[in-house]
Amino acid sequence: IFLTLSILFLGFYAFAQKEVKLKTTSKVLVLNLTSVVVEGYSGSEVVFSKEVGPEDKRAEGLTRITSTGIKDNTGLGLSTDDSNGILTVHSLENDFFSKPVKIMVPEQMKIVLIESSSIGRGDIVIDNMKSELEISVSNGNIKLGNNSGPINAKSINGDMSAVFKDLMKGPISLV
Repeated sequence: IFLTLSILFLGFYAFAQKEVKLKTTSKVLVLNLTSVVVEGYSGSEVVFSKEVGPEDKRAEGLTRITSTGIKDNTGLGLSTDDSNGILTVHSLENDFFSKPVKIMVPEQMKIVLIESSSIGRGDIVIDNMKSELEISVSNGNIKLGNNSGPINAKSINGDMSAVFKDLMKGPISLV
């Protein structure tokens, strides 16, 4: 019993939540992710957090790069590019097995999420946004809560649920 409890206890501490804050003046956030939780808040920074495994000391000083040359500049398996008023986020991990990313976003920032993976099955959760949402996924579920901006959401093989605030600021299209 003691050995089993010790293994379970160590398993819980093998993964830790890591957080990265990014100051940006961009008004649009483009996400190329298949599993994400986006939450609007009244702050000005974009805050990424993700459960990560233990760090390998042999990897100190190394940067993860994909075969297409995209670099991990967050330490979370994500690549961010902030240029021309658009903050773009790409996943460097195999989306089918990766942990979901939580992103705290200024509530007035427009969100564009286009799932590029044909095997992605993660949930797309977006809450408390006051700006425009444009979401297109192939296989994932879309969950929208307390958003008040215009919404254009499409899912081919996933479920969709939406809870709206009292007053919407534009058209709603859920397909």
